[in-house]
Amino acid sequence: MSKTAGLIASVLVILLGTTVLAQAPGKPAERKATDKASPMLAQRITGKVTQVDQAGLTFTIAAKGKQKVFIVSNFRTLPRVGEMIDVEYTDPGTGGPLQATTVKSTKSNTSE
Repeated sequence: MSKTAGLIASVLVILLGTTVLAQAPGKPAERKATDKASPMLAQRITGKVTQVDQAGLTFTIAAKGKQKVFIVSNFRTLPRVGEMIDVEYTDPGTGGPLQATTVKSTKSNTSE
């Protein structure tokens, strides 16, 4: 019976060793590099609000010479037309509106 117990112990060591090697420290770092390439990373932009659609919960800003459309889902209020804002957003990569996560009025609004 000791040969059987030794064989079982050897198999367990091999299985556990394989499991530990499969979870090597390099694996999570590789996964993070892939995540960084994802279009869902938070980005930030500053621009002037040019349009607001209260019914559609969208707003458009002019920034860096382009018009960018944002959609919001959990905001109490939308920004006002003409307001300079900082928008933090994610790009779902579908070609549709960008998903605004935070909107803050810029300092340039307070000096006017």
